Amino acid sequence: MAPAPGLFPATAWTLVQKAVSGEDAQAHARNELLARYWQPIYVYLRRGGRPAAEAEDLTQAFFVHLLEKHLLERVRVRQVRFRGYLRSVLEHFLANEARLAMTRKRKTSTLDVASAESWLASSSAESPEMAFDRVWAVERLQSAVAQLRAELTNTGRGWIADALISRVGLGTAADPTSVKDLAARHAVSENQLSVAMHRARERLRELILEEIRDSVSSPEEATDELNALFAALRGQRT
Repeated sequence: MAPAPGLFPATAWTLVQKAVSGEDAQAHARNELLARYWQPIYVYLRRGGRPAAEAEDLTQAFFVHLLEKHLLERVRVRQVRFRGYLRSVLEHFLANEARLAMTRKRKTSTLDVASAESWLASSSAESPEMAFDRVWAVERLQSAVAQLRAELTNTGRGWIADALISRVGLGTAADPTSVKDLAARHAVSENQLSVAMHRARERLRELILEEIRDSVSSPEEATDELNALFAALRGQRT
């Protein structure tokens, strides 16, 4: 099922290009990049031992640094994976914290720190690198799930997305309801339900790929990033 034009948010490299374009969309693109990547960075800092207030200041200072030093303009689009590039720049930034003196109190926007702290409280102890990758993976998965639900809801089949999500336990306990009972509940045959669930699962995989494809430089790297995403969700180092 092809997505409707304009239905999905722009992905990483598209946003980077808009963020450095000098056009009217520049400010929106920069805000979208911040919204997409601030939480993995914040959790990375917290896992590295930074107190919450300092991690919040550093997260916002990092984005100021990214823009003021024109680091988005310097990256060669699609020559690297944007996730890896961003973390590399962050590590370099942290190694030179003395340069933050004039930017640390400057705010780019208000961050929903409570949600990131909730993540920290609910997850087991892990390295900053693993935390960064796992938050990135969960957020990309959640975005893909939201898109799948919107697509199916638009065709009156939103319940299929909910059934798929609950049965595989994405973000919650898996639903123990049998296929037979689920089919009866929605007045479809078991075969029809199986086919619908299979198609929804395949579409979800496509949407996850859409989430990561524009932040890599080749189809092979997209596949590697997809594997890295699932490894991160399983708590493995990527």
